[in-house]
Amino acid sequence: MRPTIGAALMLLGFALLTPSCMRLDFFKRKESPQTCKAGPCVGTPAADIDGEDFDGKRVKLSDYRGKVVVVVFWASWCQPCCALIPHERELVERYRDKPFAMIGVNMDENVEKAKAIVAAQHMTWPIVKAGSACGEINQRYGVTRIPAVFVIDAAGIVRHASLGGSGLDGAVARVLAEMETKRN
Repeated sequence: MRPTIGAALMLLGFALLTPSCMRLDFFKRKESPQTCKAGPCVGTPAADIDGEDFDGKRVKLSDYRGKVVVVVFWASWCQPCCALIPHERELVERYRDKPFAMIGVNMDENVEKAKAIVAAQHMTWPIVKAGSACGEINQRYGVTRIPAVFVIDAAGIVRHASLGGSGLDGAVARVLAEMETKRN
């Protein structure tokens, strides 16, 4: 009798959980990049970034047209963001003689904390102040969690999103190689 009760309880639990799991999208396929609801989709033009860096200088993504650009949304209070900085610095150094650029978008409300991280980590690339998670740039990119990383090709098209580590390295290398092939 016990195995029957156990099986009945398992079936009951499955029946109760299945509708909630379906509501939570556990059993649904992920949307393809072409049907995403917010932010730029892979294969579409990147929204322009237009803001000021910590020194008050204007930074615009469109000024980097003709280069492969990695855009990283980050904040000083985000441990994974800070862990990614040495890798970002390495990418900037590795591709310094190539048509490559890195742009940071900082979401700190406390500018002094962000500036301290920039100085301590020797972040030499432009960093736009977004001000908060609700900033206009973040909304245009559909950023809901950080770090958020986008690879944008020389024509301003989003080629990759949500990358990190070796995936980011490979994506940048492929887009740069494609760009050089087109030139030749």
